[in-house]
Amino acid sequence: GRSTKLPHGPKDVTALYSADLTALFDALSLDGALLVGHASAGHLALRFSALNPERIDKLVSINGSPEFRAGPDWPWGFSETDMARFETIRREQGIEGLTDAVLDPGNVFRDLAPKDADRLAAWLRPMSLAAGAETLMGFFDSISLDDDRDLMSRIAAPTLLISGTIGREVPSEVNLFLRREIPGAKLVELPGVDHFSFATRPALVNALIDDMRRS
Repeated sequence: GRSTKLPHGPKDVTALYSADLTALFDALSLDGALLVGHASAGHLALRFSALNPERIDKLVSINGSPEFRAGPDWPWGFSETDMARFETIRREQGIEGLTDAVLDPGNVFRDLAPKDADRLAAWLRPMSLAAGAETLMGFFDSISLDDDRDLMSRIAAPTLLISGTIGREVPSEVNLFLRREIPGAKLVELPGVDHFSFATRPALVNALIDDMRRS
């Protein structure tokens, strides 16, 4: 939560984050990296890999998606009702309410016992509060409007897709789509695992990433 806050009103938050990532690669003279992203950061990793194939040797997407809003030709993601609910929460309850909604154990930690779900939410909550409402709403106001499906076939790096089978925010069908669209992509589905698999099954996810690194 100590990163620079999202500036007010950017039209394309994913493009802004991609520019930040490019600046980091340039500053550290990085090429041939293994890029790992989860959820909206998985979305960023997918776009960055498609548009900068010369900079990425390998890609790991954990519940990433090319599109986060449901529509007539994309049945997976947030509905307009969901979007309106988050906007209402921001207006009426601020960052505290948004954090509670995003980290709702009944929605994202269903693979944990209640005590462990509460413990993990307590770890993540200070990061969310420090990030602030505008940064969190950057997802709902901008990133969720992206449609990068047409870019997926341009990803050249060997790609590992990690999906939790009970995740609601990015259901398994999204990763099945990505496996079809990304040349040579491999998909690992984690049975009975929810959205935050890197935190709820860290040993397994780390082992998969390390195996990808070594391959």
